[in-house]
Amino acid sequence: MTSTPKKLLAALDIRDGHYCAWHYPGACDVETLVPQHRANRGMGGRPSGMVAANLIWLCSATNGNVESDPVWAETARGRGIKISSHADPEQVPVLFPDGWYRLVGNDRVLLGEPEANELRALAGLISGEGYAY
Repeated sequence: MTSTPKKLLAALDIRDGHYCAWHYPGACDVETLVPQHRANRGMGGRPSGMVAANLIWLCSATNGNVESDPVWAETARGRGIKISSHADPEQVPVLFPDGWYRLVGNDRVLLGEPEANELRALAGLISGEGYAY
């Protein structure tokens, strides 16, 4: 498996701080944070998955739950934390504790609810109005 380049992890820290995308700051021990690839990179690590928009920090306990428990995995998909390997990670918003964001390059762009829901619907995460999760 290919490890995440240190330069990309540094960009992730600049964009999101060193905080879990699932929990409010302080709710997780930052020493347990691991980079979560939103779209699986496949065996050996697909180079196209090594972009900032495809990465978020998760505490190791949350990451383990997302990867092993179907209920957590489904919730993670609804929050944009897990996405299809065919999806463009810049087009699928992520629900952080303080709102919905698009991850564009090394930036995080806050979205209003209508725009977040429109992008989520286009990604097949919801149908109709309102949040699924």
